[in-house]
Amino acid sequence: MNSRITILCSVLAVLLVTGCPKKNSVAKTSQLKAEKFAGHECAACGMIVRDQSSPRGQVVHRDGTRKYFCSVADMMTYLLAPSPHGKTKAVFVETLDPKVDPTIFSKPQRPWRDSEKSTYVLGVDKPRVMGKPILVYETTKQAKAVAEKYKGKVVGWSGLQATFKKPATKK
Repeated sequence: MNSRITILCSVLAVLLVTGCPKKNSVAKTSQLKAEKFAGHECAACGMIVRDQSSPRGQVVHRDGTRKYFCSVADMMTYLLAPSPHGKTKAVFVETLDPKVDPTIFSKPQRPWRDSEKSTYVLGVDKPRVMGKPILVYETTKQAKAVAEKYKGKVVGWSGLQATFKKPATKK
């Protein structure tokens, strides 16, 4: 009888260790890295991401699913909707070079940065961009210089999110 209990306990212990997902089984945001895109379609509009002007975005969900976007505006719209892939684990955006005219159409891939650590410029006309043109810079100093030159508005990640949230309807 003791040997059966020992075997049963051993089997249960193995099942608990190997069969149950660990709480931290998905990499932490700080460990996740942005990936280059190839022929990926925009998860919001279906356009080929590499054919669109930077800055672009990508989202990594809790289940590991990665989605790419041809514009930051498309990505922000996507983030408002519930996803079958669960909550986001990381959000990355391409950053622009502050010395380059942000209004020109430019397709080369740019450096990726955590969306929460980036600074955004709104209100600058950028031709051939889906949705609101949103410029992305690595530092607030860079964003302020561009905003001043092109008459834009500087916001952080929370400010950008606020511009995409629908206002509550009054009853």
